[in-house]
Amino acid sequence: MSFSRAQLALIVLVALTTLCGSALAWAQARPSLIPPTAAQKGSPSWHFKLVGGGTWYNNPFFLGAVPGTTWSTNGEASLGHEHRFRSGVFSWSGNGGAFYYPEVDGLNQPTYGGAVSLTWAPGRSTKIDMRQDYQRSNTRSLMTLDPEGLPLPTSGLDNATSYLSFDQKLSRSWEFQAGGNYVYRLYDDPRLIDGDEVGAHARLGTRAGRNGLAFLAYHYTSSRFLGNALGNAEGNTEGSHQGLIGYYRRPPRGLVLEVAGGVGYVESVQKAYPSGRAAIAAVGRKASIEARYYRSFGQAFGYGQTTISDVFSAFATWTPVRKLTVSADYNYGYRRSPGDEGNTIRSWIASGGFGWDVGGGVGFAARYSKEHNDSYAATVPVNGDKVLVALSYGVDWR
Repeated sequence: MSFSRAQLALIVLVALTTLCGSALAWAQARPSLIPPTAAQKGSPSWHFKLVGGGTWYNNPFFLGAVPGTTWSTNGEASLGHEHRFRSGVFSWSGNGGAFYYPEVDGLNQPTYGGAVSLTWAPGRSTKIDMRQDYQRSNTRSLMTLDPEGLPLPTSGLDNATSYLSFDQKLSRSWEFQAGGNYVYRLYDDPRLIDGDEVGAHARLGTRAGRNGLAFLAYHYTSSRFLGNALGNAEGNTEGSHQGLIGYYRRPPRGLVLEVAGGVGYVESVQKAYPSGRAAIAAVGRKASIEARYYRSFGQAFGYGQTTISDVFSAFATWTPVRKLTVSADYNYGYRRSPGDEGNTIRSWIASGGFGWDVGGGVGFAARYSKEHNDSYAATVPVNGDKVLVALSYGVDWR
């Protein structure tokens, strides 16, 4: 995957706010419909970056009863490498840094993590993808955890994800995919409930047109709560199932779309619900835009319960000149408990910013984001604002 230096500056800003090389590839990520640009022959395989920045917060603890403003400084160093071999790519990366809040006690912390991944095609008809990530950060900075918009009170956080997928072409028309993932989150704040989640999926599809695929899919999710919340006992596990029929179209250029519908079943209440997802994307020479909706039945991390979640997200990028990239996104989530649909969580995150390639490996970026969370567990809605600026220096070599 290749980017301009301006796009890299914007990515570095996102890396600073997330301190995570990857979001969840299956359960909670924001997988893009836009296909990545293939790495060119002779592309650098080693990547070293230094990032330093500052952030201004309105409501730094993200609590309704504790308003106020403050600021923080942060920094990160990261090193990554891709090893390309005849049938695939193996890559690894690591990072380390710190958050420092001069005016607030209890939020200073080191940040560190890493990732390893393997993309391997052992045969012409077979492809295997594997990835393992771990990151130590905090809930206000590791925003890729919940791109659909579930802000939480500020807390230190350990997050680990594992992902595996297997793709097999059965014939010229038919193909099969199977995979699984594991997500684990541990919070420092005792008010937030630790949890983990296991997911598995299978899909059988047949070609429908030149760039289309009609498919049948099955998804399974099992959530476990590592604390006592909302009546759930320690280690309580809840499962859900989804069956979908759908179609997607992903041409090399032009309009990309995906739509699917079906039924979901939640074991804890022994009840079925409508299920589905839809997404559309378009890529131009200087701009791209993507919007998606999906319904899920997984865990609301931090709350200690499974939810029926309706999630909408939209994001866009624009490169008006060669060294400048502008982006914006909006993510809205509406969740309710399967056992009591009056227990709702309405939340959203909106942000916008730019990345500028100053030259000589130096980049500058700035971003504003606003978060909102209105849940049954809170007496008043919670709002927070954040402005982040970052300066980066990167070196790539073979």
